[in-house]
Amino acid sequence: DEVYFLESVANVLGAAAQRADAERRTDRTWLLLEVLGGSADPFVVVGRDWRVLYANRSFRERLACAHAGAESALDFRRLALGQQPEAKAAFEAAMEQRKAGWFESSSAFDEQWFEVHVSPSDDGFSVYYHDVGELVRRNGELAARARQRSALAAVAEAAISSVSVAELLQRAAHVVAATLDVEFSRIMELSEDGTSLLLRAGVGWRPELVGSFVMPFDPLTH
Repeated sequence: DEVYFLESVANVLGAAAQRADAERRTDRTWLLLEVLGGSADPFVVVGRDWRVLYANRSFRERLACAHAGAESALDFRRLALGQQPEAKAAFEAAMEQRKAGWFESSSAFDEQWFEVHVSPSDDGFSVYYHDVGELVRRNGELAARARQRSALAAVAEAAISSVSVAELLQRAAHVVAATLDVEFSRIMELSEDGTSLLLRAGVGWRPELVGSFVMPFDPLTH
């Protein structure tokens, strides 16, 4: 689904922008808690001792944890590691090797289809369960989704690296164009007064336009 892919890229870039606006926060995991705490998708942070340090409401409700503080008594291995081999491998790689990874699960949480992203941190790792069940059921385009997942992972990896914002946006523009097999792509920045859009990055545009081309803002512009 191209709309879902573009929304996902936008979400990664948005999270990167929030991180840039919160440079005083050095722990990325806890910064993400501000963003994902109210998410409808389950999100959990696991400590070095495999105890759940934080679980958002969606994760707690799906695990039938009645109280907000109940996660402190949970051993994540008992909740997740027995589900499927790729889950065990991804979680152990994050804990022991500090290696990020992802996998798909169709058995966790009442047999819904989740895209599970595992991100290591200094204190353990975090897990984000993105519900893609409706998308999978709706279109069944697994090959296209695989390409989009790979492309999104590349953008996400760039977003947490030391690349500049300009380079990140240009990489995202190239990834979108290549993944969707289109000749043109563009990333526009809305002016502070909300009246115009600046071309920040793009593919297929003359190089001198990037960073200088401005167009009036139209609410119907995509």
